[in-house]
Amino acid sequence: MKKNKVTRELYNLLFRDVYNRDVGGQVSTIEDNPFKPYEGLTIGRITIHSLDVLGQSVYDTTRKGRRLERFASKTFHINTRERIIRHSLLLFQEGDLVDPLQLKDNERLLRQNPTILDARILLSRREGVDWLVDVDLYIQDVWSLLPTGNFRGFSRFEIGLDNRNVQGMAHTNFSRIRWNARDTLQKFQFRTIYAIPYIGRTFITGQVGFIWERDLKQEFIRFYRPFLTIHTRYAGAVEGGHTALREYKRFSNDLEKVVMYSVDYNYYDVWAGRSFRSPFGSEERR
Repeated sequence: MKKNKVTRELYNLLFRDVYNRDVGGQVSTIEDNPFKPYEGLTIGRITIHSLDVLGQSVYDTTRKGRRLERFASKTFHINTRERIIRHSLLLFQEGDLVDPLQLKDNERLLRQNPTILDARILLSRREGVDWLVDVDLYIQDVWSLLPTGNFRGFSRFEIGLDNRNVQGMAHTNFSRIRWNARDTLQKFQFRTIYAIPYIGRTFITGQVGFIWERDLKQEFIRFYRPFLTIHTRYAGAVEGGHTALREYKRFSNDLEKVVMYSVDYNYYDVWAGRSFRSPFGSEERR
């Protein structure tokens, strides 16, 4: 790659390590539980800091991205909206007492969210008030728009888009179209799957999908709530849909002969579970 200004900036944008590493290139260490010294204190103000998707780090808040990184972050990406973070992604709110295990679990849940690259929660005592702590949440999204596809000519191509944070709402959507003018069974194919994680404060995720492809026709809707933390008592899921498959079968005595047949069915699935505290081990391991 030529070392002129434009290509150098493009190269650094595409290949620079933007993940959380310190100056020496080592992954930042993870504390055991930094919230223990504040246990039992009251949470005061919660401030959310949304970092640029490129060039910044939750472990070095003074880091500034390059000009091209800042431009791409603000032009082609919408950060997760603050009200979504407050109302759907936090296990605590202003006025709650500090629970170290809950805060640690909340950091983990934020990092596991498909729309978030990394997150860090910092507590600080309110000056002059020994029973109050303020919370600073630093959060960095993943790059949200991931196009896919291939092109073999205007008679056969595929285009898809994986949007991991629709309009900053923390929703995800994957859509794809296929076109094959030579396919005698179905020339045009399409699928789309939309998900809403952690609806409200219920931590229930909803998902709906529609697939209309040559060998698979499917419509489904699903709601589920897994055991997210040690405090989660109830979990479950309900799912229903319709599936139509086109199957192919070859005979061992004549491999050139192919029999095609259809499988069509409706389905549903329901399950529920409850957790119970273990009488063994330490408080953190129960």
